[in-house]
Amino acid sequence: MLTRLPDYVRCFALMAIAAVTTTMAIIFRRTATNAVQSSLYVVYLKGVGLSGTLTGILFAAIAITSGLGSLCAGRAMQLGNPQRTMLSGIVLSILLIRMTPFTNGIFALLFAAQALRGWLHGVVQPMMFSMRAKTVGPRRQGSVVSAATDHEPTPAGSAPNPASRWRSTLAASRPREAGRGTRRP
Repeated sequence: MLTRLPDYVRCFALMAIAAVTTTMAIIFRRTATNAVQSSLYVVYLKGVGLSGTLTGILFAAIAITSGLGSLCAGRAMQLGNPQRTMLSGIVLSILLIRMTPFTNGIFALLFAAQALRGWLHGVVQPMMFSMRAKTVGPRRQGSVVSAATDHEPTPAGSAPNPASRWRSTLAASRPREAGRGTRRP
C-alpha cells in the first residue's frame, strides 16, 4: 500500500509554515544527538572502562528523566516562549553530549549529564507536538505528524557513523605482536 504523491506534496507543503520548519529542525538535531549517543558514546564509555551495567544505568537515566521532563513540558510552555525553550533545550542537549570526553569517565558527571539531557528531551518533545498542532489546526494535524515521522530518522541514517571510523583508527594504531600479524587484545 503506497501513499499517493499528492498526499506527500500536501504533507511536506506544511514545511512552509515557520513553526513546522522550526520543529523539524529541532527534531533533526535531537535525533542526531541520539545517533551520536548510540554509536560514539557507547564506544567512548567502553574505552574509558565503564562496564555494560554502568552504561545501561546511563541509558536508563536518560529514559527515566525524559519521562519526568515530559511531565514538566506544560508548565515550561506557560513560563516563556516555547520556541526559545525548545531551541535552548536542544542546544544544551548538544553541549551535554559533546562534553562527554571532558568528564574523564567520571560516572557521577556522566550520570548528571545524561539525566539533564533526558529531562531536556522530555520537555522539548511535547512542546514540538503542541506547537505543530496549534499552528496547523485540527484538520491537518495528522499530516504534520506524518511529515515529522518521515523526517525524524533522516539524521541518524544519513550521518556518517563516527564510531566505526574511530574504532578502525584505534585498531590501526595498536602495535602488532611480533611474528603473528595479530593485534594485541
